[in-house]
Amino acid sequence: MSYVTQPLLAFGFGSPWLLSGLALAGIPLIIHLLHKRRYVEMDWAAMRFLLEATRKQSRRMRIEHFILLLVRTLVIALLVLALARPHADTATGALRASMPVHRIVVIDATMSMQFRQELATEEGDAARATQTTRFGRAKQLIRDLMQQGQRGDAWNLVRLADKEPLAIVGQPAFSTETVDDELQDLTVTDAPGDLAATLETVLSLTKLAPEMPRKEVIFVTDLQASTWTSGGSAAQARHKVQLKQLAERARLSVLNVSNGESANAAVLRLDAESALIATGRPVRLSSTVRNFGSVAMKNAVVELFVDDRLVDSKRVDLASGVDVPVDWSHTFQTGGEHKLEVRLQEDDLPLDNRRWLALPARDELRILLVDGRPSGNRREAASYYVAKALSPSTLSDSAAGLIRTHIISESELPATNLSLYDALILCNLGLMTEREATLLETFVRSGHGLLIFPGDQTNQDSYNQRLFRDGQGLLPARLEDRVSSPDRETLFGFDARDYLHPLVKAFQGNPGAGLEATLTFEFIKLKPTEDSKVALWFTNGQPALVERSVGLGRVILSATSADDRWSTWAIWAPSFVPLMHEAVTFAVGDQWRRRQLTVNEPITASVPLRAFESSAVVVRPSGTSEDITIQDQGESALAVFDDTTKVGVYTVEMAAPVNQSLLYAVNADPQESDLTPLSQQDFQTRLFADVEVDLKSQNDAVGTSESTVVSSTMSRLIRGLALCVLIGLLLEPLLAWSFLPGLIVLLAVVGLIVAYVGFVNGSGPGLVAVLVFSGIMEYRRRRKAAATNLSS
Repeated sequence: MSYVTQPLLAFGFGSPWLLSGLALAGIPLIIHLLHKRRYVEMDWAAMRFLLEATRKQSRRMRIEHFILLLVRTLVIALLVLALARPHADTATGALRASMPVHRIVVIDATMSMQFRQELATEEGDAARATQTTRFGRAKQLIRDLMQQGQRGDAWNLVRLADKEPLAIVGQPAFSTETVDDELQDLTVTDAPGDLAATLETVLSLTKLAPEMPRKEVIFVTDLQASTWTSGGSAAQARHKVQLKQLAERARLSVLNVSNGESANAAVLRLDAESALIATGRPVRLSSTVRNFGSVAMKNAVVELFVDDRLVDSKRVDLASGVDVPVDWSHTFQTGGEHKLEVRLQEDDLPLDNRRWLALPARDELRILLVDGRPSGNRREAASYYVAKALSPSTLSDSAAGLIRTHIISESELPATNLSLYDALILCNLGLMTEREATLLETFVRSGHGLLIFPGDQTNQDSYNQRLFRDGQGLLPARLEDRVSSPDRETLFGFDARDYLHPLVKAFQGNPGAGLEATLTFEFIKLKPTEDSKVALWFTNGQPALVERSVGLGRVILSATSADDRWSTWAIWAPSFVPLMHEAVTFAVGDQWRRRQLTVNEPITASVPLRAFESSAVVVRPSGTSEDITIQDQGESALAVFDDTTKVGVYTVEMAAPVNQSLLYAVNADPQESDLTPLSQQDFQTRLFADVEVDLKSQNDAVGTSESTVVSSTMSRLIRGLALCVLIGLLLEPLLAWSFLPGLIVLLAVVGLIVAYVGFVNGSGPGLVAVLVFSGIMEYRRRRKAAATNLSS
C-alpha cells in the first residue's frame, strides 16, 4: 500500500504591520449601509401587483448586490495582502529545520578575487575598517555558512577556476572540519575561470548523496562580468542550460563578495618590435597601460626593469577606459637570456601592475649552408651568392657581422651536428634521402629555421615523398613541374602585392630596391598547403616564396634558385642581399615569441636528439624548482612543464650535454584586469533567466536556504495578488453597469484560474471548465424564467 503525503502550508508576511489595512475592506460595506434606501410604506389598490413582482425578484437582486459588494471588498483586501509581502512554504518550519541538507559551495578562485577592499567590522561600540582580499572574505563567509549548518548536513567544496582539480572536496563530507582544512589550504589563482567546466562539476556532485533530497548550490563570487559572461553566444547559451539544470536539482543562491569597487589599472602588453635581438643594437620596446576605473589617474609612475635593475622611468596620465602606449628603448651589452619587466605603481590589485618579457640577445647567428653543387670555381657553387649575401668578404678578410656562415657538401650533412646552428640553408640539393629527411625534420621541429632553394639538380619526387608527405611533412608546398619562359622576351618578375608579409615588408615604399626588377627564367611550380603563407609571387600569379611553421621552427621554400642560372635575383644585390637577411631573421629570430605565455599555458623547451639522457629543471618565480621529464616526440625531444599557475619568469635549466638555460615569461590574462561586475539585468537575463536564485551581498546575513524559498514564493504570491486586484478593478464597473455580462466574465476568469491550478496539480481542468459552464447556463435559464413570470 502506498501513501501520499499531503504537504503542509506555512504562511507568513514580510510586512505584517500592513495587515492593519484590512480594516479598509469594510469601507464598501459601510458605504452600502449608509446609502441603503429607506422606504415609506403606503398601501393602495394597484400596489399589491407590484409587491408580488418585487418579492419574486428580491432574492436575485440581493445576490447581485452581495456579489458586487464582495468584489469591492476583495479588491481592497487583496491589495493590502499584496503590500504585506506574503510568503508560504510547503512544509512546516520545524519539519524543514530537522531535514539534513546537501550543500555544494562554489568559491570563485579567479584572479579578480585577489582585489583588496575595505571590510567594515564592529568591535564593541566602535566601528573600524580592515582590508582583505575578496578571496579571504569568501573563505570567511563559507566558514559562517558551515557554522550555521546543522548536524547531519553534507558539504562539497568546488573552486571556480580553469584548471583541475575543480572539486576540492569531491565526496560529501559530514564533518565541517574536513571542509575547513581544505579551505585553509586553498589559494587563489592568477588565471581566469572556466565557468562551463565548473558548472559541469557541480552538476555531477548533485547526483551524490541521493538519500538527501534537499540540495543547495551556493556560489561565493565577485560576479566579475568577464568570468560569468565569458565566451561567445554559444558558450553563454550552454551556461544558461547548465544553470537551469542545476535549479531543477537544487536551490541556488549567489553570495556577492564585491563591495562595488572596481577601480583598477594594469599593464596589458609588453613586446619587442625586433624579430631578432642582437647585442649592441637598440631594441624598441612597446607597452600598453590601461585605467579600468572611472576616475582619471594623474602622473602615474611606469618603470622599466632589465634583469631586476631599474633602467628607465616615466610618468603618464591615464584617462578612464583608454589604452595608453608607453614606448621604451634599450641596448643589450651582453648576450644570453634577459628578463624585462614593466611595472606600474601599485593599487588594490597589484598582480596585473607588472608584466614580463623574456628576450634572448644574440652575439651571432650560426648559419649552415649545404651545397648540392660544390665546385672548384667558387662562383659556380650553388651556395656562393647566399654566402656572400649573408657574410660578405674579400679575398683577404671577411666583414664582421652578426651572421656567421659555414658551408658543407651534401655528403657531409648526415655526419654534422646540426644542433650547433640556428638555421640551415639547402642550395640545389638533388636526391633527398630518408636519413637526411629525418635529420631536417628533427632540426626544424626543435625550434630552428630551414631555407630551401631548388635548382637544376633538385629531384621533386624525392622531396615530395620524404619532406612533403601529402602536407604532413616539412615542406610548405608540393613541388610540381618546372616552368620555363618560352623566350628571353617573356620573363617572370616578382610581385610583392601589398608588401604585408614580414619577409618583404622592408621593401614597402622603396621602389628603387630592385625587387620588382628581378627577372626569372625558370622556376618550380609550388602548390602550397592550407596552413602555409605566400610571401612573394611571380607576375604570372604563381607563388615564389612560401613559408610555414612546423613544430617549434619555420620552413621557407623558394620556387627559384639562389644562383644566376634561373634568374637575375642572385646577381641583383639591391634586392637579394636584404631579402636573404630578412629570410634568415624571419626563420630564426621570432622564436623568442613562443616563450611569452599566459597563465596555465605549458612551457615547451626543445632538446637535441643527442641529449635524450639529459635532465631538465624548472625554477618557478617563487624560487622553488621541479624536475621535468624529457619526452620523446619521435622527430624531436621536448621538455614540457604545465604547472604555470603563477605569473612571473620561469627558468628551464638543462644539464650536460646541453648546458643551457632558457627564460619563459608567464603573464596574466588582460581580460581579468577588468573588474566590472555583472549588471543586475545581465544577471537575470543572460544567466539566470527563468531560474529561481537568491542573490545576496556580503553585508547581508548569511542564512540557510529557507530565504531562497521565502524570496521565490513571496514574489509569486505578490504577482498573483496584484493580478487579482487588477481583474477586480476591471470587473467591478462591469458588474455595476450590467450584472449578467460581468458575472459571465467573472465566472470565466475564475474557471480559467481553477483550470490552470488543476492542470498544474493534475486534477482535471476539463471537469472544472464544464462545471463553470454549466453554472453559467443554469443562471441564464433561471433569469429568463423570472423575466417571463414578471411580464405575466
